[in-house]
Amino acid sequence: KMEATVEELKDLMHFLNNETDTLESILSQFRNKFTKINHFKLSTVIVLLLQDELMTSLVNQIISYFLLWELNSTPDTVLQNPFGVFLIDHVTLLNSKTPSTTLQHLLLHLFHSSSTKDIIKKTAPEVLATYNSNHSTTSNTT
Repeated sequence: KMEATVEELKDLMHFLNNETDTLESILSQFRNKFTKINHFKLSTVIVLLLQDELMTSLVNQIISYFLLWELNSTPDTVLQNPFGVFLIDHVTLLNSKTPSTTLQHLLLHLFHSSSTKDIIKKTAPEVLATYNSNHSTTSNTT
């Protein structure tokens, strides 16, 4: 069954709204809650939410992009991720809207496995704060 149930959607939104657990913990909980088949189905729901700009919170978006990347990637290659084209298109789209956005930086870091190891130890608000402070530091030096 390829459509998500109401219960699955409620659980998904619970994960996407989680501001207290680390990204690593959210990923682990997600994997424990849903079967691998459901990962793809719910990843598709995440893409739809992002494409339609229904997730206005940067925290939700950070968690969404992180789950899309981590649930569907093979080591070190975005091209084998079924949502890789979407992720790449979004980096380009974000770049055309506002250069050096927090989400653009996050997506670029997700594509580098060594950066991901640092990111997953933080909560989404911590990731946001880290990138915002890095961006303001960079802005002040230019």
